[in-house]
Formats: sequence, structure tokens, C-alpha cells
Amino acid sequence: MTLVLKTNFANSPDGTRVAYDRSDAGPAAILLHGGGSTREEWHEVGYVKRLRDTFTVIKMDLCAHGETGLPTDPD
Repeated sequence: MTLVLKTNFANSPDGTRVAYDRSDAGPAAILLHGGGSTREEWHEVGYVKRLRDTFTVIKMDLCAHGETGLPTDPD
């Protein structure tokens, strides 16, 4: 069974919306996916389920992946 957490959004300095979710239980553990993936893979393979009772597990979609936008300004 996949744990579904509420998607939150933050704005990067260039205005790009960055999607993330988190489970709160202790010190932060940030999980970053590889190219071509999304934060949902951490849920699907069970990392979130195993870590969520001990850590504040934060998963985010990198730029142009999942629900995170694509920056439009080349700078």
C-alpha cells in the first residue's frame, strides 16, 4: 500500500513552483530522485514507509519533473 501525502508547493527565487511532501517524526531526511523520476518513486519502493516513524521525510520533485515547474528564464 502506498502512503499518499499532501502535495505542498514552494517558490524558488526565479518563481518556479517546486512540489514536495513530507512526513513529520524527527530529524529531517531529504530524498532526491534521479533524472527521469519523481518523488513518488520513494513511496512506491517503500522508503517513506520505512523511514516515516523515525524521520521527517521530505521528498521533492526536481525542476521539470513530477509536479515541479520548468524554469523559463535562462538566468
